[in-house]
Amino acid sequence: MRDLRLRCVAREDIGPDVVLLGFVPEDGDWPPTAPGQFYMLEVPVPERCFALRRPFSLHDLQDGVGYFLFRQMGFGTRRLGSLRPGEVTRGFGPLGRPFPEPVGDGPVGLISGGLGMATLFPWHRALVRQGRDVYHLFAARTAAQLVRLEALQALGGTLWLATDDGSRGWTGRADEVLRRYESEFRRPWAALYVCGPTVMIRACVEVLRTYTAAPIWAVLEAAMACGYGVCRGCAVPVRTDPPSYRMVCVDGPALSADEVDWSCLPSP
Repeated sequence: MRDLRLRCVAREDIGPDVVLLGFVPEDGDWPPTAPGQFYMLEVPVPERCFALRRPFSLHDLQDGVGYFLFRQMGFGTRRLGSLRPGEVTRGFGPLGRPFPEPVGDGPVGLISGGLGMATLFPWHRALVRQGRDVYHLFAARTAAQLVRLEALQALGGTLWLATDDGSRGWTGRADEVLRRYESEFRRPWAALYVCGPTVMIRACVEVLRTYTAAPIWAVLEAAMACGYGVCRGCAVPVRTDPPSYRMVCVDGPALSADEVDWSCLPSP
């Protein structure tokens, strides 16, 4: 882990309130970062103002430029999204565990809900480079929210699209598509990885478990203050005896979907 001084070198608005920021470390190269790991980015604010760092997965790394893809939703993300080339912030990482490797030679399934794709994008590329047969369902509310499609298609593998309003691809939420097109998804999976809003992940896991026994990894998002297990702000209840918790920051972000106690989390 390193505390990096990051200089913004690229900024692009690529969807409704969605921005792609590119940074280079001013004190060397990016540390080795595996798919699934993330960085805590500092929100540039006046000296007398305090704001927690925000966790973001490293979406892409090209020619020494690290890219972060996120939606501007509140004060922190809007301030980060307002950075322009030449401005500087700080990042701490890499944090979290790399994605667990699939076991066996079967195909690998990825399911992205909205900007869950930002996290699964580098894993998709890594799996293709391993020679894996990759199937990726990318679902969003509208076609405008299916961002970076050309880059995703260029990775290889099979890409399925779905939108709630039917504006592109299959019509329906991700879990509805999994149920409606079961014949497409009933495969001898080596593993499945689901990333997006917690409600969406839970709904997808419930459907997938009706027709596959393959390992399912829930790639969770959580608010966190530190990113390395001290604040305990990203605790997720798990089914153990006695009941216990996992920390998204140090035990995840990918947790076994069968271990998570979904009854304590938001439901569809």
